[in-house]
Amino acid sequence: MSYDGSAASSSPDNSEHQEVTDIPIATLIQHLVDAKKALSSVGTLWRANEIVSAAQTALGESVILTARTGFLRTGISQQVRLLEKVRSGIQVVYDDGQTDFENVIKNLDDADDRLKKTMDTLRTTMVASALRPADEKPRSLLDFIDENAIEATRSALKDTIDFAQSARSSFASSIRTFDASRQALKTAISSAPAPTPAHSS
Repeated sequence: MSYDGSAASSSPDNSEHQEVTDIPIATLIQHLVDAKKALSSVGTLWRANEIVSAAQTALGESVILTARTGFLRTGISQQVRLLEKVRSGIQVVYDDGQTDFENVIKNLDDADDRLKKTMDTLRTTMVASALRPADEKPRSLLDFIDENAIEATRSALKDTIDFAQSARSSFASSIRTFDASRQALKTAISSAPAPTPAHSS
């Protein structure tokens, strides 16, 4: 009877041990795989949260950048309109200056012509013999004039004309440069993509 009792008392332990050892290896492997997937999912979830946070930060920066770009674009457009007004004013000044320049050139040319005619008249006007000593050779009125001073005056007139023409050419060149820069700025503004408003979620 003692043998039977001993066998009976050890039977439950053997049964529990039998239940534990009977779990298939495939089931254990599947549990490990599932656990690994769960850990991987947790890591992916954390990574997704980081991506969402980064996206929200980038969106906020994009909104700020868009606002700044729009402000800058508006400011540049206002400056372009101001440049258009300046250009109109320059054209008026240039047109008026062109008229004045042509008048100045004409007056200078007329003065040079009058000076040449005066010199020719003096050169051909001889001093009467009664007004000069008997032993003096015939002389014209031009002989009593400092020709160097006259030539200096004519040279000054020519220099003034050359300077005026150079100033006109320089002014016209400056206008062309201004127009080219203004057109380049307008082209850059028109070709730049318009800022797209960002919508936060």
